Amino acid sequence: MKIASTDLRYLDNVARKIDGKRRSYGTLKKCEFHFHTPASHDYSLIPGKLYTELSTIDIIDYALEINYISEEAADVLKENLSFYESEEYFKDLKKEGKPFISFKEYLSFMLIAHKLYESGVEVAIITDHNTVGGFRKLRCSLEQYFREKGKSRGKNYVHLFLGVEISCSEQNHLIGIFEDNKYELVQRFLDEIIINEKEGTYLTSQVLIEEINRIDGLAYLAHLNTSNFLGSGVYNKTLFSSGLMNVIGLTNLESEQKVRDRISSFNKDIARKLGIIYESDAHCISKLGTQNAWVKFSKVNFASLKKAFRNHSINIYKNRPNKSEVFIKGMCVRPGDKGFLKDTQDKQGDLVVDFSRDLNCIIGGRGTGKSTILKIIQVALTNEIDRLQNLEFLAEHEKVFILFCCESDQYILEFIPQTKNLSDEYFIDDVFIDGSYTQVSENKILLSSHWNNLYKHEDGAYKKCTNEVKSNILSKVYSRTYNINNIINKINNDQVDNFIKDVILQGLEGDQFSYYIRRLQSVPKRSFNKFIRENINKMEDAVSERKNEIGELISDFNRKYDKQIEIVYSPKLEHNEYYLRELLDYVSGDDSVINTLLTWNDIARYIKLFESRFGISRFLKLLFNKKYTTINGLLKIEDMIINQPTSYKDVHKGLKVIDKNNYKDVYEQMYNVLTSKREIIEKTLINWFEIIDEFTIKFNINSKELNQTVGADMKYITNMSLGQKVVSILSFVFKYGYHVNDSTPLIIDQPEDNLDNQYIYKNLVESLKEIKNARQVIVVTHNSTIVTNADTEQVIVMESDNSNGWIETKGYPSDPIVAKSIINCLEGGIESFSHKVDTYSLFVKQLKIK
Repeated sequence: MKIASTDLRYLDNVARKIDGKRRSYGTLKKCEFHFHTPASHDYSLIPGKLYTELSTIDIIDYALEINYISEEAADVLKENLSFYESEEYFKDLKKEGKPFISFKEYLSFMLIAHKLYESGVEVAIITDHNTVGGFRKLRCSLEQYFREKGKSRGKNYVHLFLGVEISCSEQNHLIGIFEDNKYELVQRFLDEIIINEKEGTYLTSQVLIEEINRIDGLAYLAHLNTSNFLGSGVYNKTLFSSGLMNVIGLTNLESEQKVRDRISSFNKDIARKLGIIYESDAHCISKLGTQNAWVKFSKVNFASLKKAFRNHSINIYKNRPNKSEVFIKGMCVRPGDKGFLKDTQDKQGDLVVDFSRDLNCIIGGRGTGKSTILKIIQVALTNEIDRLQNLEFLAEHEKVFILFCCESDQYILEFIPQTKNLSDEYFIDDVFIDGSYTQVSENKILLSSHWNNLYKHEDGAYKKCTNEVKSNILSKVYSRTYNINNIINKINNDQVDNFIKDVILQGLEGDQFSYYIRRLQSVPKRSFNKFIRENINKMEDAVSERKNEIGELISDFNRKYDKQIEIVYSPKLEHNEYYLRELLDYVSGDDSVINTLLTWNDIARYIKLFESRFGISRFLKLLFNKKYTTINGLLKIEDMIINQPTSYKDVHKGLKVIDKNNYKDVYEQMYNVLTSKREIIEKTLINWFEIIDEFTIKFNINSKELNQTVGADMKYITNMSLGQKVVSILSFVFKYGYHVNDSTPLIIDQPEDNLDNQYIYKNLVESLKEIKNARQVIVVTHNSTIVTNADTEQVIVMESDNSNGWIETKGYPSDPIVAKSIINCLEGGIESFSHKVDTYSLFVKQLKIK
């Protein structure tokens, strides 16, 4: 039996194992691109005055103003100013290995370091005008500040990159960034091309970009929002078509589209592809830390910065992405003797996979374990599975640990398959411990709470959570895996509306509406009538609140995605037969009601008419509280009589007309009949509640035709082809989750099934790019377009030998080893891919022209 509790110390090892996995993706760093120091000829330090015009006293006062030094320290510095400005102090600086020429310069660079650290900058790219003279001085200051103040205050070290801003002949300003060890080479390069630090160079930016690339540097045009784009059209076309520049700099983000439009007149493709560096061009200290780019680094080094420039769409951001605080960091699968997922390189065989917080694509051949990883996540986090056969396969693994974060806290979920000891039992029907699961329906099995334990990291250790806390946390972390084949099954079984309902109602299970549905089914029979009398008003309020809450949410969604997709709310609400049918069938009949001319068929018509005018809840409220005068005042029961006494035969039967003397008796009889069978009222009310939560969608089936001017064609999902239904469902899942700020990980198994490639490229890929910065996405796919075009941050490549599945490699799609795996797995191999390239390359230029 696998119920033994886990040594809590072992959980630390699991966390270290996952966290220690080689990161093929990066972490975001706040970067200060393009700023100046006293080495620039036009530097200010303090706004409104050139640095060269400032006295040492001015700078000491400013140091006090920005809280770098105390008043007492400022007074000491001023009292001993003659020493700090003396030749003796300069010799002391040189003796200490500090590259400053004066105390004024030393203090100024320390103030820059102070501002960078206080602003939370972790990466800085110094770019003085036509010189690298300030690089070593600032690096010295950053290192000293970190030793003396930054480290003790919990600041991250500021890594400084070697850079320069070159004033080019056509008045473009070009940023060059280089590896630190190329300082001397860059200095010689500048000596050759710079006329003077104020005027810059006689060379064009096009020539310089080529030269900078030749010495393995990075180059981009700075603050293009202020550029006049001087030079001929032919020159600019050549400049922007060189392929040597991946990004451009802007100091004003609002001008981005205008700049792209200007570049588009020279090269439309480049205008669309260029990344944006949000730069400060700071010439004074106060501007540092105010206009920053966010760059993803696996390691903070020049190679990582080059990779970020090359893959700027997933690595460089103009504003810090609003990352979800709920994400899966990774999982550790201990296979045991029979588990399929296994790492033969690990001593215990543990398969460890770490996930990026953005978009992860899991690829590999059939049967390599891709979907098994998703299934394990789903079952471990929900204690729910579709088939017993799938559960048996997963339960062959000894244990699974999932490391995740939720609202700034870190947890480990331990999944323990509840299997019997099979060594002594060879012929058993059920391999699981008795009572460890419940078969709810054909495709739904609920597992007992023994299958998983949750541990929270606090006070330096992992501590076990109660079942109540476990349920609460897991409900915030994960809802479902979107398996396209399962969705297709729902479509084929006319259950797609239920799927839409589940997505929309996620997170609303605990409100008063849900409470009354449960109470209607659980209240004892003897108390049922009293419960209705006392709670019908509250039920009305619960229904009204639910309708308002969901109605507002849906109307906002429909406005946002007008002519793309529309959620239709409660389509059956106007058809009261849906929830009145059983009640009306129950009361209907030709018999007379208490010997009057009124029949039970008339009563049925009365209930239906009253409901259509005033609602079923009002009818039951008045009837159950025996407000017969009120109810009859709203709709007279005698008006329902069709067969009036017109003959001696009718009178002879003794049937009475309804008047003020007996109408209350009619309602009393109605009350007695309806309350005699509690199931009828219960079913009517539950059906009434349920249609409030009914949804379907309409979708513009022309939405994929983005290259044509095609009008919207909105169709109900029930009237679409299978492919259109899958398109509409995926669009709904992505857009609705984005609309309601669903931050739980989005896990999708083979979203490309039943989709054409045009939709995948134009819609699915764009949806994934839109949502991946707001929530973690983990996708299993066989489609190369998704992997290479959706800005995937990590590709996980699975392999197997039919007995076990493992991770062969992982990394960016652009990594050579990963790219080779993508071609082998998704393109049929190198030979097949080369043939495609050769075949289509003949037509690509012609197609682009058309």
